[in-house]
Amino acid sequence: MKMLLMSVCTLLAAPNNLPDNNAHPRAQIACPNWINDGNAVAPAGVRVSPAQARTNRLRCYCSIVKPLEKTCKKKYPGNLCEQRTLNWVDRNFSLPGGVLNANQRQNQTYPAENLIINIRSSY
Repeated sequence: MKMLLMSVCTLLAAPNNLPDNNAHPRAQIACPNWINDGNAVAPAGVRVSPAQARTNRLRCYCSIVKPLEKTCKKKYPGNLCEQRTLNWVDRNFSLPGGVLNANQRQNQTYPAENLIINIRSSY
């Protein structure tokens, strides 16, 4: 049963038309601009709604960023791979005001609105 669930999750998390991403810790991570919840990718220059863009960033994290981190750790030091993932998260899920370093995060006051994201690891 566990193998069946893992196979289904793998199929659902493996969209078509993915950009060619490199596992090297210094390589940039590219995410496709998916349309709706299917595997269709918007042509260059087409913009999606803010809600769809948010969904795409979350989908990219689950189906591209974390698998790349896992692949990266097989060839390179884990801390570099994890840092690339953290940098991607800071750029794509940061609060207004930009990316903060560790000291700024401790002293930062946040707006009243919270964004809660639950992420489950599949490995």
